[in-house]
Formats: sequence, C-alpha cells, structure tokens
Amino acid sequence: MISSNREEAFDVYANVMAAILY
Repeated sequence: MISSNREEAFDVYANVMAAILY
C-alpha cells in the first residue's frame, strides 16, 4: 500500500490504530 499523500496515509493509520485500541 503506497500513498502519495502523507497526510492521507497518516489519517488512515490513525483510523486503524483507533480501531485496534477501541
């Protein structure tokens, strides 16, 4: 998975972490 938009990639990563933690 490669994203040219670092902000978008970070948003997705944050959503995944939130799903795991909560």
